[in-house]
Amino acid sequence: MKDYYYILGIKKGASTEEIKKAYRKLSLKFHPDKNDGDEFFTERFKEIQEAYETLADIKRRADYDNKFSSNKTTEKANNGYNFDPIIEYFKANKQTFEFEEEITFSWKTINSDKVTIKPFGTVQPIGQKTYKIKDFKNSVLSFELIAENTNIGRQTRHSVKLSNKTFQESYDYFRKLIEAEKSSKQQENNSSSEYTNKKTSVKYVQHHTDKGVVEIEPCIHLKGQKAFMNGRPAPDGRYKFGFLWHVEIKNGIVIKG
Repeated sequence: MKDYYYILGIKKGASTEEIKKAYRKLSLKFHPDKNDGDEFFTERFKEIQEAYETLADIKRRADYDNKFSSNKTTEKANNGYNFDPIIEYFKANKQTFEFEEEITFSWKTINSDKVTIKPFGTVQPIGQKTYKIKDFKNSVLSFELIAENTNIGRQTRHSVKLSNKTFQESYDYFRKLIEAEKSSKQQENNSSSEYTNKKTSVKYVQHHTDKGVVEIEPCIHLKGQKAFMNGRPAPDGRYKFGFLWHVEIKNGIVIKG
């Protein structure tokens, strides 16, 4: 059973004038026309109207007080067995966010005397609150609403997951930089150019290796071909041309490749 006094924010012994004053204040704040028809404000406005219409009428208020007291007695006698906490809704006004962007959460619970939103802390059983999200390290953030009925030791949970646009943009940006750098290095390592030695009229291919530019006569099989570096026989050693391509040179001749 709804607590109309709690909804209007007044005490049980409030006067008619106090009830009207509370209604005017809340109806202005939660009227759907002032909040772009938001579902949260619409539902709250209906409850405020319902509470006011009941408590402002002397006869209806007396009947309500009797039923409410009887309901409380029954609830206590049953130890709250039939009053498990319920989350009617828990939602955010956006599905994605950027660093330092404000996100508004709204929620409504029933039969709960302790409500918490992780990671923010304790909140009212029914409400709406705006938080500034300062996160760029996680791709997805999870926010959890926990509604508890401490009288019977029961709780229920509901979570909302939001995508971090700033993280994704940063990830894409640095991924492209890394890929571009790898591509540049690979092209540099694998790049080659063919030219003709004017003195000997022999064609050579320049290979960019891990030890410098090596000139080798173009052929299908490298073994037995002459290799030069800076116009002289290439130093002995193992040369890496690309990711999986290596040759061994000795006395200026390719002995393995």
